[in-house]
Amino acid sequence: METITTTHANHMVGGPLTAATVETIDNGFLLPDIDKRLLKIRPMSTPIDQISRSARARSTASMEVQYFAVDNRPMSSPVTSFTSDGSECTFTLPSKQEVKAFAITDTILLTGPMADGKPHTFYVTGVSGKDVICTYIGPDANFNPTDQTGDNTIVRMGRAAAELDVQTPQTTFIPRSQNNFCQIFKSQVELGSLLSGGLKQAEVSFTDQQEAAIIDMRLGMERNFLFGSKRKIAGENGNTYFTEGIWHQAAKEFELPGNIDSTIFIELCRQAFTGHGGASRKVLIGGSKCVKSLATPSAGSTIKQVGSVETEIHWGLNLKVISTNFGTLYVVHSETFDLCGHEGDGMIIDPEYLQKYVRIPFSAMQLDLKKSGQRNSDAVVLTEASCLVLRYPEAHMRLVAKRS
Repeated sequence: METITTTHANHMVGGPLTAATVETIDNGFLLPDIDKRLLKIRPMSTPIDQISRSARARSTASMEVQYFAVDNRPMSSPVTSFTSDGSECTFTLPSKQEVKAFAITDTILLTGPMADGKPHTFYVTGVSGKDVICTYIGPDANFNPTDQTGDNTIVRMGRAAAELDVQTPQTTFIPRSQNNFCQIFKSQVELGSLLSGGLKQAEVSFTDQQEAAIIDMRLGMERNFLFGSKRKIAGENGNTYFTEGIWHQAAKEFELPGNIDSTIFIELCRQAFTGHGGASRKVLIGGSKCVKSLATPSAGSTIKQVGSVETEIHWGLNLKVISTNFGTLYVVHSETFDLCGHEGDGMIIDPEYLQKYVRIPFSAMQLDLKKSGQRNSDAVVLTEASCLVLRYPEAHMRLVAKRS
């Protein structure tokens, strides 16, 4: 059979197309089918790896992955001081960084004690230093609050253009370039020829041995995907790459107290689901103490008051579902958190922005140790080179137990 390669395809001439033929041309073509099989092997033990394999991975031609992390332009800022003559108003913000959230022609809303429960709206006419200069819009005729103390905040709303305006101040962004390393994960299975052909008290086939090796390999990958540190070390056999875990990539962090009451739980959900463009359904993966704290009598009754608690199956995982007004949390316990000393910690991830990059798709390579004269055994080496990245760091949050 002849293979004709063109710009966008490989054409097979003179024979049928088989799985073996496909793999010789594109070793990653059948990757989704392999992942479907891997997803059935002890899914609850490796929830991060489980979720990442459920979506299509991106192939990469290099062990070093370059990706872009994007977040939203800031939407609000606290106010440190305020001046007004009733019509023209100036809000002074903590720093020039906060001022960058606002531009001429923006409309803004004031919240806090100065607002006194009213939706006071302003029109931005200038930005200078730490000051946002505005014209008062309404709902009153003038704005001269008597109480200017407390935590006041201005929130950016939509822009307002004049009738003859064609253009508006430009709003663009340049994504922040980040990188991660694909780590080469390996596992080798060997079974002596005499043992494989002899009588055994427990019937354990070579396939069973491979399955056990895959379980152990995935558990190790799970720990790297969560808590690994990024580094590259040069050696005699080439570079060794270590992947960075997603624990370090999340942009948000929430401190968990020993007991989670209704106020704390609702605040947790508020921070997890607001301030970004993430999904309304997220996954909370945590250690045993973290998950237990959500199931204590006080927290349990709180959660039931907040929303329904039921079990659903997603990504092959049995998940507790907690519905709130902010969004839906899928809760699952992770053995990795316990083993790595994070029993009281957890992580809320947005599956839509969890991306897997694959340099070497999961594969099993048979070694002929008999012909090479090394050992009288059957051997298979399992290999995958991959990494996980959070493309939208603001959509994910670390849950860190309060240290005494």
